[in-house]
Amino acid sequence: MPAAKNSPLKTILIAALFIVIICISMLVTFVIVIQVYPKDWQPTTAEIAATAIEPSNEGNITWSLKADIFYELDGIRYDKNDIKILHKDRKEDVVNQQLNWPVGKTFKLFAKSDDPYAISLNPAGDRESTAVMLAILTPAALAVITFPSMLLFRKIRKSSPKRQ
Repeated sequence: MPAAKNSPLKTILIAALFIVIICISMLVTFVIVIQVYPKDWQPTTAEIAATAIEPSNEGNITWSLKADIFYELDGIRYDKNDIKILHKDRKEDVVNQQLNWPVGKTFKLFAKSDDPYAISLNPAGDRESTAVMLAILTPAALAVITFPSMLLFRKIRKSSPKRQ
């Protein structure tokens, strides 16, 4: 008796199951990395020492508001120059925003414990970008594990004696 062909509905359900498994695995990977990745970003207060508007040539000419800042971490003062605060297409928009970032303005900043020059405005630092990158790579890891397993399973199934 010839083998029964898969119905289109069964094929769609199998594809949907694989998509759900991949999405859930990506979400689980993201959550695990966020929870496990080191949380070594210390909050501190930074102060603006100077600001400047500069053109940036990222494809089309756009404009950036850059600042020189200083902050203290564990009693040591750190200076950091040319921090990009914002990026806009029109110079007028950047000029208007520069009024919100005057010299002497303080704001919350997060610095890495083991590298105080690594700074972030996000309390998670680089954890989120690492988690997103690993979540995006999850389907590739699943494919590397799943496809050889499927091939091996088929080979074993074909080589086993047929039941009657």
